[in-house]
Amino acid sequence: MKRGCSLRLILFLIILSISFNLSAQYKNYFLEAGRNALINDQYVKAIELLNMELKLEPKSHRAYFLRGIAKYYLDDYLGAEQDYTKVIEMAPYFTDAYFNRAGIRSQLKKYEASLEDFSEAIRQDSSNPRVYFGRAQTYLNLKKYKEAIADCNKTISLNLSLENVYILRGTAKAGDEQYEEALKDINKAINHNDRNIISLVQRGNIYSELKQYDKALTDLNKVLSLDSLNSYAMFSRALIYMKQNKTSEALKDLNKVTRLSPYNSYAYYNRAILHQNIGKKQEALLDFNAVIKLNPENIMSYFYRGLIHAELKQFEKAEEDFTKTMELFPQYTAAYVERSRVRREMKKEKAAYDDYLKAEELNKSGGVKEIPRTKEMAEYLLNIVSLSGSFEDSESLKLVQNQITRIELTPPYEVTMNPQNHDFPRYYDAFNKKGYFAAVICFTNEKSETDFNEGMSQIKMLNSEHKNKKDAHYYYKRALINASIEYYNQAFADFDSCLSIDKNYVLAYYSRARVRHELIDFLESINNFDNKITIGNKNQVQQKIVHKEHTLDKVILDYNRAIKLDPEFTYAIYNRAFVKALQQKLNQAIDDLTKVIEQKPNFSEAYYNRGLMLIYLKEKDLGCQDLSRAGELGLSASYSLLKRYCSK
Repeated sequence: MKRGCSLRLILFLIILSISFNLSAQYKNYFLEAGRNALINDQYVKAIELLNMELKLEPKSHRAYFLRGIAKYYLDDYLGAEQDYTKVIEMAPYFTDAYFNRAGIRSQLKKYEASLEDFSEAIRQDSSNPRVYFGRAQTYLNLKKYKEAIADCNKTISLNLSLENVYILRGTAKAGDEQYEEALKDINKAINHNDRNIISLVQRGNIYSELKQYDKALTDLNKVLSLDSLNSYAMFSRALIYMKQNKTSEALKDLNKVTRLSPYNSYAYYNRAILHQNIGKKQEALLDFNAVIKLNPENIMSYFYRGLIHAELKQFEKAEEDFTKTMELFPQYTAAYVERSRVRREMKKEKAAYDDYLKAEELNKSGGVKEIPRTKEMAEYLLNIVSLSGSFEDSESLKLVQNQITRIELTPPYEVTMNPQNHDFPRYYDAFNKKGYFAAVICFTNEKSETDFNEGMSQIKMLNSEHKNKKDAHYYYKRALINASIEYYNQAFADFDSCLSIDKNYVLAYYSRARVRHELIDFLESINNFDNKITIGNKNQVQQKIVHKEHTLDKVILDYNRAIKLDPEFTYAIYNRAFVKALQQKLNQAIDDLTKVIEQKPNFSEAYYNRGLMLIYLKEKDLGCQDLSRAGELGLSASYSLLKRYCSK
């Protein structure tokens, strides 16, 4: 649920303890600058600097090590794991790399691999208390409480007695139902620092387990007085209110949690149960929908949603939910019972009877109770009932990965004549290539807007400069200006004139495709279904545009022509992928983006868009790797999606 501060603290201490022995002014400049950025919590900047170091020193295991820490702090666990694997390949006796990778693998729920890394770290340095403490955290995640307690004891015996060690040991003792001993440990931490939010929340949770709700609420209220945006404390308080049947108070807290942590399925699930209990079925459905969107394999949400659909006499939807429950867990007897009832309502007597017989068979064999308890089955059962989501506080809400990001593809690129007007222009080398007006072409995916009067002035100047009206470049440049002031008909006429002079003018096909796509977006945005639409700037003569003349197929056709003339035209391939995605041709779009990445390995938006499409196609691991790479290349929006989809 909530990641504690302990591992983050240890990683910070590691950063401070590393000595780099700078031997040249530039050789390790970026390494040292990256390290300083880490110390100052500038994680995106740290990655940028360490990338520069790795360009200069591709085998710098220390750069990979520090970049792994930066990625961890950005919740890019996959990327961090990959960086530490690189470190270990280069420096197999770098103990801290095993330690850090172990902690990250625990976050990724790769528990066996995590324990193997901790074992190797202990083999290399058996007197390092940090390693035992880190392993205790993994044991706690595995609910191996006695092992966690033993490692905390070892940590303390090696003279590392931080507050967090007592908090972790107290939490493990509470899990082992040693509540009084647990309170002693948590109280030690609180006596050392009575404003430690983690210890106060944990003590509140222990009091809740002991049904000492007044004491629990006192601790949680104190936390919220110290940090009014601490969503973990709000959630814990909501659970207590639920136990006390204080529904309105519980709902109030859960509502706040979902606002602060909008991707937290724990909050949506518990709120759904509350809504269901008080008869707010539609609200419960919305919350179960949110849980399923965040955790597509959570069987209980399908099952409970099915019950609500059945109560609302939405029998087809109920049948689908119970069927999905069975697909995830074929031994779930109650799902067969409920689907049998629904099918009787739907007059599917034979299917209903079959479900009844299956439920009887499972009951006789013991049903859930007799499922083979293999390690694999236990892990699967844990996965299909688990929820996900982090709990934010006032500090974590400022982090880049906790910013709300709309899930949408990064936009297509267009040619710009004014790179100085854009923050991040891109360039294409067209030297010695036909079909371009210059040796270097500038592109942007930022929205370009031109004032109407300024645009008309540019056209007037262009007309005066080009007396020869058989110049393809002239018509191409005028088409761009006309498009920028929304003179679409004239823009298309200019593109056509350009191509009538030079049928191999690559950029004319490319830009005509981009302008047509832009026009289609505009026509759809105004949601007018008439065949003819009148649009235009207030200062221009209005024009009629025929909707049916502009289709995405025509956009694709022009991109195809541009790519045929110049197979290395990366931006045309990238834009074509975007349009194919709109047409739901996702596999073709992914193929295009793969070509883009092959041609331009540092094209961050290509990784980002491919990652989103792969996740949509349920290729989560591959998609998350792409998002990690996009973040590494500087696309900070990736970190919000990495946290949402990949850090579970």
